[in-house]
Amino acid sequence: ISIGIEAGMNSSSNDNVFIGHSTGINQTGFDNTFVGNGAGQNGNSGNENTFLGSDSGKAITGENNTFIGASSGEEATGDFNTFLGHSSGKSMDGLHNAVFGDEAGAEASGEFNIFMGSQAGKLTDGNANIFVGNLAGNNFDGSNNIALGVSVGENASGNYNVFLGQSAGTGSAGGEKLFIENTNADSTGALIYGEFNNDILRINGKLGIGATPTSTTDIYVKQSPVIGNGGIRLEYQTDTDYWDTYIDSADDYNFGYNGNLKSYIKDSDGMYTVASDRRLKEDITTIASSLSKIKQLRATQYRFKNDKSHSLSTGFIAQEVQAIFPEFVSEKDGMLRISYDYFIPVAIAGIQELSDENKMLKDELDNLKGEIQAIKALLQK
Repeated sequence: ISIGIEAGMNSSSNDNVFIGHSTGINQTGFDNTFVGNGAGQNGNSGNENTFLGSDSGKAITGENNTFIGASSGEEATGDFNTFLGHSSGKSMDGLHNAVFGDEAGAEASGEFNIFMGSQAGKLTDGNANIFVGNLAGNNFDGSNNIALGVSVGENASGNYNVFLGQSAGTGSAGGEKLFIENTNADSTGALIYGEFNNDILRINGKLGIGATPTSTTDIYVKQSPVIGNGGIRLEYQTDTDYWDTYIDSADDYNFGYNGNLKSYIKDSDGMYTVASDRRLKEDITTIASSLSKIKQLRATQYRFKNDKSHSLSTGFIAQEVQAIFPEFVSEKDGMLRISYDYFIPVAIAGIQELSDENKMLKDELDNLKGEIQAIKALLQK
C-alpha cells in the first residue's frame, strides 16, 4: 500500500505500507510500515520496520526497528532498535537499543543501551548503558554504565560506572566508579564517591545515622530503640568474634566483646571502669614479694621518633619490663607494648610490703626505746 507522491517508488517488495511523500523509495524489504515524508527512503533490504515521522528511518540498514519522530533513525544501522524523538538514534550503529528524546543516541554505537533525554547518549560508544536525563552520557566511551541526571557522565569513559546527579562524573576516566553529586566535582569533592573494584566508599560531607549531623560534628549517630544494646559492632573478616560499643540508659559509654560487657566510661566523670567481679574470675592468688621487682624497674623519660612535636614522654622500656613482669608486655605489629594499668595492683602490693616493713621497724624501734629507758633507770639508781 503506497499513499503519497513517489511513495514506494522503485520498491520491489511486498506487504509494505508507505504513507507520505517519497516514503519507501527504493525499498526492498517486506512487512514495513513507513509514515511521513521521506520515511524509509533508500532503506537497504530491511524487514518489519515501523517508521513514523518525516525522514525517519531514511537510508537505514536494518530490520525490526521502530522509529518515531522526524529524522529518527535516519542513516542508522542495526536491528531491533526503538527510537522516539526528533533525530533520535540518527546515524546510530547498533542492536537492541531503546532511545527516547531529541537527538538521543545520535551518532552513537553499541548494543542493548537505554538512552532517555535530550541528547542523552549522543556520540556514545558502548554497550548495555543506561543514561537518563538531558545530555546524560553525552560522548561517553564505555559499557555497562548507569548515569541519571542532567549532563551526568558527559565526556566520561570507562565501564561499570554509576553516576547520579546533575553533572556527576563529568569527564571521569576509568571504570567501576560511583559518583553521587550535583556538580562535576571530582572524587575529593563529590558528596559520595566510590570504587566498586576496590570496595572503597568516600563521603565528602557530614554523616548522620538516625539523626541530622550538626555543624560541629562530622559523624552523628543516634542509637535506635532496638532489642539489645544498639550502637556500633566491629567484627573481623575471618571469624565471628566481635566488639560492640554503645551508650546505655545511664548514658555510660560501653565496650562489649562477644556480648559480654568488658568496660565502660562513666558519664559523670569520664572514669574508665573495667570488669572485676569475683564471679568472673578463677585461679585467684595474692601478689607477693612485688617490692623487689618494683625496685628493678627503671623509670625513664624519652621522645618517640615518630612524634612530630618531639615532646617529652615518661614511662618504661618494654624490653626491660618484659624481663621483670613478662605478663605486662605484649607484642602487636612486631613491636612490644606495655599494659600500664597492670602496675596499679603491683604498686599497691609493694606499698603494703613497705607498710609491713615499716611496722616491723617501728616495733623494733619501740622495743629498743623500752630497753634504753630500762638501762637509763638502772644507771640512775
